[in-house]
Amino acid sequence: MNPVKLILLANNLVRRPGLLAEHGLAFWLDDGTHRLLFDTGQGLVLRHNAAALGLDLERVTDVVLSHGHYDHTGGLAHVAAMTTPASPRLWMLADAMAAPRFSRHQDGSMHDIAMPAPSREVLARFDRPTPPAAPGPVEVMPGVFATGPIPRVHAWEKTGGFFWDAAGREADDIPDDQALWLDTVEGVVVLLGCAHAGCLNTLERVRRQSGGRPLAAVVGGTHLSGADSARLAHTVAALRELAPAKLVPLHCTGDAVGILKHEFPATCRAWGVGDGTTFDR
Repeated sequence: MNPVKLILLANNLVRRPGLLAEHGLAFWLDDGTHRLLFDTGQGLVLRHNAAALGLDLERVTDVVLSHGHYDHTGGLAHVAAMTTPASPRLWMLADAMAAPRFSRHQDGSMHDIAMPAPSREVLARFDRPTPPAAPGPVEVMPGVFATGPIPRVHAWEKTGGFFWDAAGREADDIPDDQALWLDTVEGVVVLLGCAHAGCLNTLERVRRQSGGRPLAAVVGGTHLSGADSARLAHTVAALRELAPAKLVPLHCTGDAVGILKHEFPATCRAWGVGDGTTFDR
């Protein structure tokens, strides 16, 4: 199979002139035949950054959504507009389109964080494959797999603070959360959206699906922002055991980025918008 180029299109951090940052996440994967978007950010920077990086959104063949929050799905309307009349395939779990969904902020206020209405309104423009009877993995392009639902094995990874209702009575554990992984010469590369299911739960799911191959890289949001010391310690211990050759924490990792860089100085790197790499397969 051809090498896969991975580029960060949307993220909280940018260091290159001419590119824009936002609270969101989007990746571009290109193997020369297929061009896949993993998440679409809020939609505020997707078109600008793609154009600045010379990436043609009109040629997108597949879109995979890690989950249904606004900061990962807001760019769908732009993708739909730019790929018309073509119909890229859209891969997501059913609850990703649920609305409303709420997050409780530190001041106690509740905010709707569901997929924005413009994105839900264009879902019919995409080719949506029927999910398989067995949950994951699903091959979305050659050698690239969506995990499907992720079992919540480790209770200490529960992120919390998310609800189906504005009163905060019905907890939302983000059942639509999934990750993406690809098999490479060096091992398995895992792309995380927010890892609402838990970083370790997700990596263990990928290990089972990939036959226990070594982890070449773990890239993406870990949702360690606001994690307590016990959860951080568990996460560091698990990552030390799994020993990914590259660790790139993004987006919702928060201040834990500094902890991960301290604990894994040889392997942990921060990326900004426009950064990326190529994996041989």
